[in-house]
Amino acid sequence: MRSWIESGKYAPGERLPHERAMVEQFGVARMTVRHALEILENEGLIDRRRGRTGGTFVALGD
Repeated sequence: MRSWIESGKYAPGERLPHERAMVEQFGVARMTVRHALEILENEGLIDRRRGRTGGTFVALGD
């Protein structure tokens, strides 16, 4: 996921795929995907939003 962001595959503000899609794509457990997303969020690379318009987005940066 980090390489997607760093390579520009996903632009700042763009929504990342849903967790279930990442589970299927990477062939890992959902908890593994959640842990990776938590790390990226703590590093400021992604923003996670809840609610109707929520999701996981590439951080806009400063």
